[in-house]
Amino acid sequence: MKKSKRKVLDSLIKEGDKLNFDNNRRPGTDLNGHLIYYSDASIELNSWVSKVEHFIRLNYNNDSGPLKAFKLVDQTKFSGNYRESFNKELAKLKGAINSCQEIEPNKEGVKNDIINLISSKLFWFVILSISTTVGTIAYKMGESNGKEMNYIKDKQLDQLKDSINILNRKKAG
Repeated sequence: MKKSKRKVLDSLIKEGDKLNFDNNRRPGTDLNGHLIYYSDASIELNSWVSKVEHFIRLNYNNDSGPLKAFKLVDQTKFSGNYRESFNKELAKLKGAINSCQEIEPNKEGVKNDIINLISSKLFWFVILSISTTVGTIAYKMGESNGKEMNYIKDKQLDQLKDSINILNRKKAG
């Protein structure tokens, strides 16, 4: 892993180590009126979750362990749940980012994704199908418009001839 990515990863792990239920909770009461604490995601937690997601999605493909682990996290448990539910999801998230220490990034850059797309047979099949369909539609529209235009032109010419004949009869009569 490059030094810059390693530095970001280490920073994310340190930041995550500071997050826990106690700094992401709010007081409430249970059905008996007893004081109880519910999870309440802080700005710091939400920011960290976004940064972790960004790091993992940027560096790991869909088949990688870190991204699969990240996708298992139920982020809705970070607000409005008991300590156990919160801690379980936070542990999954910390596990996902910590696994990046041992698993090398395997996502190729955007440039390689574009090259892979262009070299895909399916891509060219879809492009060819779309352009053939569009060409056929344009040809049919042009063909029918030409016939319709000739019909309209002939009809207008007939009306003009009728108008001239009427004027000639009035003039003669």
